[in-house]
Parts: sequence; C-alpha cells; structure tokens
Amino acid sequence: MEETVTDGDNAPIAGPTVVVGGINLPARTDRDGSYQIEDVPVGTHDVTASADGYYSRSAAVTVVGGTVTQDFVLPATLTWTVSGTVMDVGANALEEGHHHH
Repeated sequence: MEETVTDGDNAPIAGPTVVVGGINLPARTDRDGSYQIEDVPVGTHDVTASADGYYSRSAAVTVVGGTVTQDFVLPATLTWTVSGTVMDVGANALEEGHHHH
C-alpha cells in the first residue's frame, strides 16, 4: 500500500503517521509525504493518516493483491495568533523586559 499524504494546499506533509486499523504494521514514511506499508493482508482495512498540526483522516481500503494506492489530504487544525500591547494601569506601554518602579 503506498501513496502520499498532503495538506489542503496539496503540499506534502513530512513524516505522517499511517496506521492500518487493528494491524501493527510499520509504515515507511518520507519527508515528501509518501508512505508505504508492506505485507497488508487481503481484505478491507480502515487506514488512518495523521500528523502533528493536522486533523487525521481515515479511509476504507480494500486489498486484493498487488499494490494498492490511497492518497490522504489532511486539513490543518485551526491555529490563531494572539497579539497585543501590555499596558500598565496608567495606560503607559510597558517596555519589554523592563519594569518601572
């Protein structure tokens, strides 16, 4: 079983985790998002791809022999940046790393 794991912008996700449900088979993954799992038994399996910072995705994959390909597209988890200015009670901006006495 082989193919690639990409994000929503079709950019490869480096070193994804790909698991065949109920079977402990190591997936060889690469920085270009490709993966390969060998010795997957014939049948239908739930295959899940995951990576840090992304939602995981699963697919039912039927193996009948030979090489089966299954791509995954993982949407990024929503992250937000918080920014602002820290003020003292007199509404004076505090200098970073310095405190006024």
